[in-house]
Amino acid sequence: MLVTYMGPKTAGEMLDLALGHSAHHLKQLYEYMSLIGIEPNSPLGQDDFEGIAVPTELF
Repeated sequence: MLVTYMGPKTAGEMLDLALGHSAHHLKQLYEYMSLIGIEPNSPLGQDDFEGIAVPTELF
């Protein structure tokens, strides 16, 4: 068990939080890119995010 500001967490829980956080920022990056007219080469699709806890709101 790790002691965190969110209370005790396992290493697995911390890795899951890090994955969700990274996926959230990737979705934000895709949004910003679209706003300035840049299309990613091989963007991840919704299926790629399946099973990852990601907030639905981008900002």
